[in-house]
Amino acid sequence: MTEKTPAELQVQRAQLIASTGLTEAVLRERAEAFQLYPEHADVWATVEGIDYLLNGAEKLTELAEAQSLAREWEVKYFEQVEKRTAALNELAHVRVMLSAILGVYRAVHSERVSGHQFGEVADCVVCDHAASIHRYLDGKASR
Repeated sequence: MTEKTPAELQVQRAQLIASTGLTEAVLRERAEAFQLYPEHADVWATVEGIDYLLNGAEKLTELAEAQSLAREWEVKYFEQVEKRTAALNELAHVRVMLSAILGVYRAVHSERVSGHQFGEVADCVVCDHAASIHRYLDGKASR
């Protein structure tokens, strides 16, 4: 098996066409009309084979470039997923902590101070804070 680079194949292709004494266009026209001498038909078949290989090499190069680009995007995607996952985990933890704090407010403050239920008393800082947490957890907090 002989291995050649695309540049070597292009040189071989040009040499084969030149060996016929015809231009590529004339060679192509005669091949399409089945008007080639047998030795010219062999040259044309070889030229078509080289063209097939060169197009395949081009397609392989395009495929390799596309695969490389896909790998780059995949790396970027997973970097973003890792960043977002960490942030979402942290947010979930904050929500759990806020729920726990709200539970403490309910259990301690509202039992000790009569009528204090999440913002019902205007000047109570604890009630205001509890009402803010409650709104945040319900998704009604202004951001």
